[in-house]
Amino acid sequence: MAEKKKILGLFDTTQFVGLIIAIIAVIGMWLIAPGNPDAGGLSRAGINTIGLLVATIALMICRTFPVATIGILLVPLLYFTKVSPAVGDAIAGYANPTTWFIFASFGITAALVNTPLAKRMMRWVIKTFGRTTAGVLLAIMLVAGIFSAIMSNLPVVAAFLPLANQFVLLFPEGEKRTRTACAFMLGVPIAGMAGGVITPAGAAINVMVMERLATAANINITFLAWMVIGLPLGILTILFGWFFLNKVYKPTQLSQEEVQDYLDSLEVSDKWSAAEIRVVVIVFLMFALWILSTWVKYLNTTIVAMAGLFLLVCPGIGVMTIPQFFKEVNWSMFIIFGSLTTLAGRLTANGVVKTLVSFVGGMKVGNINPFILAFGITIVAWLLLLLMPIGNSLSNQLSVPLIAIALGLGLDPVVVVVPLVYCGLCAFMIPIDTLPLMAYNYGYYSVGTQVKSTIPICIFISIITAIWIPIVSNFGLW
Repeated sequence: MAEKKKILGLFDTTQFVGLIIAIIAVIGMWLIAPGNPDAGGLSRAGINTIGLLVATIALMICRTFPVATIGILLVPLLYFTKVSPAVGDAIAGYANPTTWFIFASFGITAALVNTPLAKRMMRWVIKTFGRTTAGVLLAIMLVAGIFSAIMSNLPVVAAFLPLANQFVLLFPEGEKRTRTACAFMLGVPIAGMAGGVITPAGAAINVMVMERLATAANINITFLAWMVIGLPLGILTILFGWFFLNKVYKPTQLSQEEVQDYLDSLEVSDKWSAAEIRVVVIVFLMFALWILSTWVKYLNTTIVAMAGLFLLVCPGIGVMTIPQFFKEVNWSMFIIFGSLTTLAGRLTANGVVKTLVSFVGGMKVGNINPFILAFGITIVAWLLLLLMPIGNSLSNQLSVPLIAIALGLGLDPVVVVVPLVYCGLCAFMIPIDTLPLMAYNYGYYSVGTQVKSTIPICIFISIITAIWIPIVSNFGLW
């Protein structure tokens, strides 16, 4: 079969469309006159920030360039378009603690690869959960969601993605592996993000909104009361996500003979090696400190990760060399995440988020059923997250005007604020938020595939949130 002709000898049709959209966005942003920021308008920097965001999303969705190339291109564009006023601002994302957390988290991946531990863990998962692909996916998603309820979901997803990928690699290359990989690599971040709503400790934004409800509306939500709200939402979302991904992608089922052949091929000794024990001890200490960091703020998540990485590569203590570690680092992800973090920061710094908040906060609505209101807020939140996928930032800045609107309408502010928070936590429609980006960079699916696969899950979240939160508000828990 003849190879399709490339446009300009470089791009297929989809890639070329992405390039054209990006060029139009970059040129078009200069044709829009800036407004007065003090009057709610956007400055030149704000307009250009939106233009670069549109161009970046178009290039990523259409896969016009490799993601690392897009990340590299963003740095000079941020500077030359005055989105970032100084060189340091154009590379600020690379100094962000989360960027370096991701770098350090590859140490866990490398430790699993360079010891028999990954094989041992996979053997246990397969033997424990019925040796079915659906069972393994459900186990990984539930455990990831539960861990994310008591600690930051970032290290949880960072630890579970390599485990999921180890299972995916059991399948021969081709359509079977791709279908299975889509289910697993989409499932892990979905579970990790949904688990963040289960308890207040699951995400910093939960505690922040609880404090704002207390100060602005005199509503005190206890830890247990939040769990009454969040536990059903998180667990139901994880279960529906698992069910939906299984139905859509139909992960390939390995025969019992294939499973047994694989288990036999692992050749894992029943006796644990000294290297495996060291990895378990180091990773356990990292997880313990990550959990404690929820309450002990001095235990910064990134510092703990870097300290753990040092122990994993330290001669005489660790289990791998620096070259072995570098081999497992996903440099494309590191580059694109640093640049996207910079761009996300400029959305706030250049007044884009403030303008959006002013617009939403100024919307007037009449008397409305709380079920319909909660559902409507989730739909608006999903649309906003497609434009600016920085969920926690939007929840942080929109929570105050929404509380004011609810009080003005005589409604329980919890009914309007918690749906917004949950949608912000579940910003997995496109791979710009950290967790879906981590999974996306394994390269098993496109941005379009991710959007189509997650929209039904988002609609499910809208439905259960609109039903459950107004009901809970009548329980007298706050």
